[in-house]
Amino acid sequence: MARSSLAIRSTAFALAVMALVAAPAISQPEKSKGTLYVVAAQIGIAVLKQGKEPNSREANLLKKLVEERSVEYFASVKTTVLTGEKADRTNILKALSDLEKQMKKKDVALVFLAGHGSRHPKTNEFGYHPVGGPITGEEIRKAFDGMKGRSVLLMQACHAKALVETPTGKDRPFARTLVLTTCTDDETASTLMGMVMINGLANKVPTGTAS
Repeated sequence: MARSSLAIRSTAFALAVMALVAAPAISQPEKSKGTLYVVAAQIGIAVLKQGKEPNSREANLLKKLVEERSVEYFASVKTTVLTGEKADRTNILKALSDLEKQMKKKDVALVFLAGHGSRHPKTNEFGYHPVGGPITGEEIRKAFDGMKGRSVLLMQACHAKALVETPTGKDRPFARTLVLTTCTDDETASTLMGMVMINGLANKVPTGTAS
C-alpha cells in the first residue's frame, strides 16, 4: 500500500473517530458534558516470549492525544493504558467491565485493542489473544452492548472484521458502537496499520508500506 493510500485512510479514520467522540459534547454547556473514557491495550505475545520490550507506542500516543485534545468537549477524561504483561485477559476484561459500570448515557468510550487476532474457519468467530488466554468476540460484544453511552472500538488484529460478522460472513454491527478494524475477516494485520489508526488522529502518517 502506497503512502498516499495510508494518508487517505488515516484521514478518513481520524474524521470518523473525532466526529463520534466529539458529537455528543459540541456546543453543550459545561455541566451537561460527559466523561470520555479511554482504554488502550497493546501487546505482542511473541515479543514477550523473546524477552524483548513490547511495543506500547500507539497506546501511549492515544492517551496523550485524547488528554490534549478532548478537554473542550468533555467534563473529564479518564484513561487506562495496558501494555506488556499488564495487557492480559483479566485486566482487559476488567477495564471493559468498569466501563459498563461507570458510564452514563452522556459519556463516550474510546477503546483501542491491539494484538493477535484469529478467526475460526468453521464458525467465523473472532478471537483476541492477549497474555493469559483468548478473549472471544462474544465477550467483547457483550461488554460493549452493556455500555450506556456511545463508544468507538479501534481493533488492530488479524481477521478483525470477523468481530462484526455472523457465522456466514454477514454484517452484525454493535449497538451504539462504531467499530473500526485494520483488516477484513480473511486478512492478517500489519503493525503499520495500527500506527496509521492512531497517527491519523495526530495528523501524521507513518512511512513504509502495508499489505
